[in-house]
Amino acid sequence: MSLDSPLTSSRIPAILPKQLTIDEWHRQLGHIGADNLIKMSRDPRFGIMIIGSKKLSFCATCVKASQRRASYKNSPLRRATRKALKIWVDIFGGGQTLSGGQSSDMARSWRWL
Repeated sequence: MSLDSPLTSSRIPAILPKQLTIDEWHRQLGHIGADNLIKMSRDPRFGIMIIGSKKLSFCATCVKASQRRASYKNSPLRRATRKALKIWVDIFGGGQTLSGGQSSDMARSWRWL
């Protein structure tokens, strides 16, 4: 391969780094973490130049994305302590709506027809 090959020719335009703040880069690159963004800015192949502070400000989208739904699997189903305290409803009709313990009345484990 000669030095005048198309791959090393001076006719290939250089990629100029785009200059944005770290918050703008964070949003443009899919909410990438600040540490990875700074690593990418050090490598000229990425064409990333961070202007201003290198500290990422608060991002509400990232906070919402990292939230977890509370698990209710391990908590036992609390029994009703008196009649009609918990009512199970069959909105489609035709079936028998049962409580968590397979009975219609949670307080006394009775079924009514």
